[in-house]
Amino acid sequence: MRLAGLVSFADWIGSNIRWFKFERQTTDLAAFYGEALDCARQALEDIGWPQMEKCTIGFQDLFGFPPRPLQGHTQKLLSNQSQPTLLLIEDQMGSGKTEAALYASLMLQNQVGHRGFYVALPTQATGNAMFERVGKKYLSKLGYTRPPDLQLIHGAALLDKRFEEMRLQIGEEAQHEQSVVAHEWFSHRKHGLLSPHAVGTVDQTLLSILNVGHHFVRLWGLGNRVVILDEVHAYELYTSTLIERLLAWLKAMNSSVILLSATLPEQVRHRLLKAWDSEIPQEDAPYPRITKADKGKAVVVGLETRALKYSIQPAPLEVEGLAKKLVELSQGGGAIGCIVNTVSRAQALYKAVQARLSEQSEKPTLKLFHARFPAHQRKEIEDWVIDHLGKDNKALRRSIVIATQTLEQSIDADFDVLVSDLCPIDLLLQRAGRLHRHNDPKAFERTLRGSHAKPILYVSGLAEDYSSLDLTLYYWHMVYDRATLLRTWAVLRHRLNTGAMLSLPHDLQGEHSLIEKVYGKGKLEGSFGPDFEQDLSAAMEKLEEDRKKERRLAKDSALIRPERFFEHVPDDDRKIDDENPQLNKNFRAVTRLGEPSVTVVLLERREGKLYSLQGVRVSLEEEPTFAHAKELLRTAVVLSNREIFDYLADKPIVSWKESALLRHVRVLELEDKRCVIGQLEVRLDDELGVVYERR
Repeated sequence: MRLAGLVSFADWIGSNIRWFKFERQTTDLAAFYGEALDCARQALEDIGWPQMEKCTIGFQDLFGFPPRPLQGHTQKLLSNQSQPTLLLIEDQMGSGKTEAALYASLMLQNQVGHRGFYVALPTQATGNAMFERVGKKYLSKLGYTRPPDLQLIHGAALLDKRFEEMRLQIGEEAQHEQSVVAHEWFSHRKHGLLSPHAVGTVDQTLLSILNVGHHFVRLWGLGNRVVILDEVHAYELYTSTLIERLLAWLKAMNSSVILLSATLPEQVRHRLLKAWDSEIPQEDAPYPRITKADKGKAVVVGLETRALKYSIQPAPLEVEGLAKKLVELSQGGGAIGCIVNTVSRAQALYKAVQARLSEQSEKPTLKLFHARFPAHQRKEIEDWVIDHLGKDNKALRRSIVIATQTLEQSIDADFDVLVSDLCPIDLLLQRAGRLHRHNDPKAFERTLRGSHAKPILYVSGLAEDYSSLDLTLYYWHMVYDRATLLRTWAVLRHRLNTGAMLSLPHDLQGEHSLIEKVYGKGKLEGSFGPDFEQDLSAAMEKLEEDRKKERRLAKDSALIRPERFFEHVPDDDRKIDDENPQLNKNFRAVTRLGEPSVTVVLLERREGKLYSLQGVRVSLEEEPTFAHAKELLRTAVVLSNREIFDYLADKPIVSWKESALLRHVRVLELEDKRCVIGQLEVRLDDELGVVYERR
């Protein structure tokens, strides 16, 4: 794998006539070799291939505050590290895991000689937020003599303005005084993971262990690196199984890996360590903890952490009742957050809240945040949330934010009150991590007193008894498996019935762990009747069948483990890492399961002509320039509706075929901001995003 990656990388550069021209004819091989070396050095200089520098800056000088217990223990564990290692950090939301991981990465680069890092996030939105954080608050402060290269790697990276501002064309660096840059050569598809520093989605790392074209280049790019995987609990079993196989290959490629999680089930922890050829030691420590694995064994260090208590209260299930509750909560001021399970429910709730607020003279700011907005609009909303609800904004807030799972992972937002739909317990606790997130009086002063001074988590669907609990009413069963929702409901109902609060870290430790009560197979506390037991039993059987299928599918899709690689060289079953919706799913490399999706540019037809959402005339007969393609892509939206996918998959735009950005993008023509596909009306609303309405 190393040799294949190195040869491809060398070929990409050596076959480029910019550096190696067709003009040399000589019989003096020594002279030829000397000239070739000069050309090679110039090529590496031009693309920004760095000589790695060491940096010994202290933690406080780097981040501006002294290390907390988590960060201090991380430094102690790595103080004499001389070989690659696996570090698994489990601690509460907002505890400083990111800073601990970044400083651990710096220590490993200095001591082990790793060539930079890659930070892998669950989504593009979390990747964008982490990209700015890593560039501004970390890399730019290391004091390297040459500005370090930092890449943003995901499908819409070129649409991020901060990334675009950092990008340098070859030869431009001397004209810029940026502390962090993004060299143009690394921005090309398949080149990104070769950059020494990058932030992106976890999918980019998983393509390195799927049998796709040049997967070995990606794997070689991740070799001898520090790979940081954030929110490792957030993935379905299929993706989680691929991550296990990735760990085995990263270990073989002499990389170190840092895994971060706030709510990791014990069985997943066991599988991750096993993938690194290690296991949980007998002298284990309760959550929160750091596990370090190398030389075939693991050591665990327990952590001190702040105690958090959340009061649980039921919230209405129906949209109108929930809207009334949100408006009532906003009367006390502060930032009110509401995370629901589907986009359609978020849109309906937004309209209901908006109608109630119309009667008030002084209204809180109302925001809707989900993935079905055009890209530029979604980015504006995402930036607003981070700017107004993050740690750096200490002003008195008065707002209501209604969001989907886009707000669940790695977005630094702090709410004074949080309302959530019923969802799996680990994800519910992740959502709760946005409630009073910044409560350290030295770093963040909560200006509100009274009704919002104590953290209260309201859960929609929790007030129902089992006979009236309908998981199909708002399609929650289509988002999460039924068994996990039922067990979560039962665990929370028992808490509600007994008046117990959510208490962290206590509720994540040992026999008290809510994660194990939901994801384990043990008997649940409380009695909910024979109908519940029968329904749960059937749901658990189906879940076990689905889990077996997912693990088998993931293992069949991934490269075989390194030590058995030559038992099955996978050249005869090559998959395609392509977003072409025309591809049969059996031929496509899949990093996540789920409904097929298609990226759509929305165009408006007026008087027989097409216009972009910005009002610019668009011709589908002409090949777009790169700049024009980017502007069109800024208005795109990813839609995962099956009817829309089937309708658009076989309708490529011929003139976009050669466009790197648009070749797999489809066009949805709107008249009066709507179109009809079969029995489905698709409508673009300025406030709601893309709306589906069944005719």
